[in-house]
Parts: sequence; structure tokens; C-alpha cells
Amino acid sequence: MGVEEYGLIVNGYYVINVTALTILLTSTFVLYIDESFINNSAEISFSMASTWMALDNDGLILESSSNCPPSTYPLALHAELSVLLSAIKAFLPNFSISIATNCISLITLWH
Repeated sequence: MGVEEYGLIVNGYYVINVTALTILLTSTFVLYIDESFINNSAEISFSMASTWMALDNDGLILESSSNCPPSTYPLALHAELSVLLSAIKAFLPNFSISIATNCISLITLWH
């Protein structure tokens, strides 16, 4: 079954929905990742929110996503790894991506 048989064309690139996971089928070169600390003043709880954006050669946003990991992981490293894994799952195997993050030293130590 080819992409044309069950794929969609959105903004000039193919998107396939496989178990609610969007897979990018175009060349993506830069992946920007960032996280921020959320202090919920209504409750005594803290959490991290993360987001990623995939850009093409022209700087156009191809895909983006954000999430808030469980509050049991209110650490920058956990938020960064969570969103990084989410982003990696959005690409086909054998794609080359450059990752821009402010937690590279934490990720390198974890690796």
C-alpha cells in the first residue's frame, strides 16, 4: 500500500496518521525544543511544559507539538527527554535531524 493510497497532503507534504501519531515525510533539518517551569498557584504543585517545532529549509513550521509530563517529573531533563522522544517518533526512520535545545548538557550526561 503506497502513501498515495491512504495519505493526505497538508501544506505541500504528506501526513500519515498511524495510531494518532503524525509522521512527517518531508526533509526536516532543524528541531527546536524548549521547556518551561509551571508554578500552579491554585495548588501546591509544580510541573514542566515542553514543546517542539520542526522547520524546513525555508524556516517554515512543518509540525509542532507540546505536552506537560506528569507532575511526578518536574525536572527540566524529564520534560526535555519527553518532548524529544515525542518529536523523534514523528519522523520516519533514517531521517537526519539537527536538534536545538538548551538542555544538551543534561541529555549528554544522561546518555
